[in-house]
Amino acid sequence: MQDIAAAADCSLGLTYRYFASKEDLVLELYRWLAVQLEELVLLLPAASIADRFHHLMRALLEVMAPHRRIRSRAPEFLARMGRRSAAAPEQAISS
Repeated sequence: MQDIAAAADCSLGLTYRYFASKEDLVLELYRWLAVQLEELVLLLPAASIADRFHHLMRALLEVMAPHRRIRSRAPEFLARMGRRSAAAPEQAISS
C-alpha cells in the first residue's frame, strides 16, 4: 500500500481511509473499469458485430493502459480472492 500511496502522491493514511486493503483498492479499480466498459458499449457505432467487438476491445485497452501493472498481476489476485471466498463464503464478493 505504501507504493500505491507514493505513486498517487498521497499519504498512506489517506489511502487506508478509502481502502481497507490492497484487495479493496483493486476491486474498486475493477468496478470502475466495468462502468467504463458499460459506457463504451453504449457509444459503439452501428456496425457488424465483428467491427463493434474490435472497436470495443481497442477502446477497452486504451482505458486499461494506465493500469497495466495491476492487470499483469490479475490472475494471482483473482486466485487469492477465489481461495478466500471458498474458505469463507460469507465474505465472498458480490456485485
